[in-house]
Amino acid sequence: MLKEKIIEELSNLLEYKISEVEEELNLLTKDKNEITKSSAGDKFETSRATIQSEFDKVSINLIKLKDQLRKIKLISISSKPQKIGYGTLVKTSNSMYMVSIGYGKLTLGSKDIYVISPLSPIGRKLIDRQEGESISFNSKSEKILGIF
Repeated sequence: MLKEKIIEELSNLLEYKISEVEEELNLLTKDKNEITKSSAGDKFETSRATIQSEFDKVSINLIKLKDQLRKIKLISISSKPQKIGYGTLVKTSNSMYMVSIGYGKLTLGSKDIYVISPLSPIGRKLIDRQEGESISFNSKSEKILGIF
C-alpha cells in the first residue's frame, strides 16, 4: 500500500515538473521567434544563440524527467522481492528507502522516504541484500527490517 502511494506521488510530482518544463520550452520558443533583426549588428544572433542554449538545457532536463517517469511507472507493486533491487521499498532500523530514481526525500504523511538511485552510495550498499542483513553507511549501522 505504501509502495503504491510512493509511486503515485512520485508520478504526480514528475508529471507536474514535466508540464512546467514544457511550458518553459514553449516560452523560450516564443521568445526566440519574436526576436527581430535589428540594426544593432550581432545583437540578433547573440540573443538567439543565448535562447537556443537555454532551450537546449531545458530540453535535456525534459528528457531526463520523462525518463524518470517512465522508470517509476515500470515498478511492480505486486511482487514481494527476496533481495533488494530496482523498485524495492526497504525499511531499515533508521530509514525507509525506495530504490529507483535519484529523487531525494519524499514525505508522505508523517513518513520520510528516501528515493534513491541504485547507483548512489547507499543504493550500492543496499542492492542484493536481504531482510535481516545489516549495512554500514556514514559510520552508522542499519539493519534491513523489511523488503517490499
